[in-house]
Amino acid sequence: MIHNSLIINYYSFNLLNYMRTLMKKTLLMFLFVMFVTNFITAAPFGNNTIVVVRVGDGVVALSSLSVPVFLDEYNTVTGALIQSIPMPTTVSGANKRLELTGSSTSEGFITMSTDRNYLVLSGYDAATGTTGVAATTSAAVNRVVARIDLSGNIDVTTALTDAFSAANPRGVVSVDGSAFWMTGSGGGCRYATYGATTSTQINSSAPTNLRAINIFNGQLYISTSSTTFLGVSTLGSGLPTTSGQTITQLSGFPTTGTHSNYAFQMSPDGNTIYVADDGTVGTGGGLQKWTLSGGTWSLAYTIVPTPFSGFRGLMVDWTAANPVIYTTVTNAIYKSVDNGTLGSSTCVLLASAGTLNAFRGVVFTPNSLLPVELSSFTSNVSGRNVNLAWETKTEKNSDKFGIERNTNGAWASIGSVKAAVLSNSPKQYSFSDNNLNTGVYQYR
Repeated sequence: MIHNSLIINYYSFNLLNYMRTLMKKTLLMFLFVMFVTNFITAAPFGNNTIVVVRVGDGVVALSSLSVPVFLDEYNTVTGALIQSIPMPTTVSGANKRLELTGSSTSEGFITMSTDRNYLVLSGYDAATGTTGVAATTSAAVNRVVARIDLSGNIDVTTALTDAFSAANPRGVVSVDGSAFWMTGSGGGCRYATYGATTSTQINSSAPTNLRAINIFNGQLYISTSSTTFLGVSTLGSGLPTTSGQTITQLSGFPTTGTHSNYAFQMSPDGNTIYVADDGTVGTGGGLQKWTLSGGTWSLAYTIVPTPFSGFRGLMVDWTAANPVIYTTVTNAIYKSVDNGTLGSSTCVLLASAGTLNAFRGVVFTPNSLLPVELSSFTSNVSGRNVNLAWETKTEKNSDKFGIERNTNGAWASIGSVKAAVLSNSPKQYSFSDNNLNTGVYQYR
């Protein structure tokens, strides 16, 4: 029998709000607590937004000197600037500075951790105006990794003394913010744990001049335009952390010619890759669409705006009816919709960088990629059973809901419910936890 002292906790996984509601019922005296795991600051990242790495302060001309870096958040519909988050330019305790070279267009590739809790970006622990910062040794000017949480809080405590010495730090990826894989113009791909001062070069084979890096479907990928590696490649198997790994270019990508690919994105089904190429139109520059057939990749077509000055940053929204692609050139952000053919696809200017500024990498904000928008979550007791019910407003690439129960401080899975995968209308779900004994139970 369930006594009146039974306590039921339930969670609303809405990462945009923090709510706590207490409800007392005279008969069963249930205590319902709604709360979320969230970080709250004055300006957390919003929904339907992107973050673009901007170098420069709009005052000093960009050159080989180190310059301040900003994370500019833009609305994806209107192109309006929402906020600019400055990266640190002074050392504060264990937190270092993060600056980039004003004129090095291959730096500043920002990504989101695969658990969607952090944005990560690499750079230099350098004072503003450091001469020839890319040529400095990493022992003198550490190469750093910034970890930015959902609310825009910045952590730059990972400062490496042995990575990309006399070379540019370029890209970085992470699973959950506890470790990082990094690329640069020399030194190959480096692996380091959060807060570390040293790293491991994980690729034993050429090339060592690497550009963008990303993780798709549990596999590490990099882009290069070096020697015969002129496209997207895998690096090792899965997510390697030790040395001796091999770089293998995907079959079908070019091994000769003039190519200059940078950021790239792979579809969730693994059959499409978009590549940002900053070459001329005659050498394939633009937004390239590659498709997989029979184990070989082929270039379907290239979307090019007018005028065009070379794409470098790239991010794709795969949840729309047709892929929506955000790309950056030095002074602008473009928004493209791939409607399935070159003639029907669009590419329009979304926002401009302004005078004496330059854009680098682009990424969605963590809140833009929440797979589920929850509108309600309720529970009630019937005899010895607890009935859970919840409703979603929208779902994007949702697989299933896992239900867990906490009894005496220990969480355990008690079942799962298949999700709708993709939905823009309300969906209702329910689950029953039956034949319970007297006790205190929490659900999530």
